[in-house]
Amino acid sequence: MGNSIDTLAIFSAIIEKCSLLPTERLLNLLQDVTLDGGLFERILVARPYAKIYREFMSPGIFNDALRAETKPFKPDLPFAVQQHPVLSWVDGPGPTYSDRIAMEGIRMRYERGMKAVGITVKRLMQAPDTRRLLLDLHEAGLKDWEVLSIALNAATNLRLKPRPGQRIATNVRRFEAAFEVEEQISTALSPQEFTPEIIKASRDLFLGAHAGSWELAMRGSVFDLSALEALLISRYGLRRDDVDHENIFDWSGGESAEGQEPPSS
Repeated sequence: MGNSIDTLAIFSAIIEKCSLLPTERLLNLLQDVTLDGGLFERILVARPYAKIYREFMSPGIFNDALRAETKPFKPDLPFAVQQHPVLSWVDGPGPTYSDRIAMEGIRMRYERGMKAVGITVKRLMQAPDTRRLLLDLHEAGLKDWEVLSIALNAATNLRLKPRPGQRIATNVRRFEAAFEVEEQISTALSPQEFTPEIIKASRDLFLGAHAGSWELAMRGSVFDLSALEALLISRYGLRRDDVDHENIFDWSGGESAEGQEPPSS
């Protein structure tokens, strides 16, 4: 019984670390699978042979030299690991994905991004170094709303700079409020402030925020962002979903006048 409970605890801990489902939803699912679904009965098996032998055999027989010297059965036999079908990759939309919500969210990102950082984006596309940084994202397959969101994250971090020692929730509220402030020519940022490191950090921040918008929970201090990105691409429409929008970046090479107000949506 004890071994079965230990096995169940290990199973639950591994799933909890791997899953992005919200905690309450994950716990309900684990209960459905382990208790109601019969997993507990499947792992509740007889005690291991080693323990049985130790209890029902004398020490002399149990520690017999022949038993200790027994060699592995067919040691040269290749061991090919096979994945069980129930553990294979699950295709299709994620459990919290909605096409309608995706389109609404993308429209909101375009509107909010152009309002809060539209002039700065025009300047970034004029400067060769920052244009190259954004063009790299575009050539990697990122949609315009993704690039715009990354630029917005970078600009907001440059403007506000998270305050050391301040509660995370407070910083989040400051950033959310900044997203709603309409940018002016006088408040637009210089391209020189946008370094490759800032763009990289802002891209990572975008992935986490986008996952959070789908109510996905990232647990632990170390997280595999490349795996998260692969999941979002495969099951949450990243690099696929988009809506009609104005030509924000003009990837073909055209440039607008320095500081020109972006056209209204």
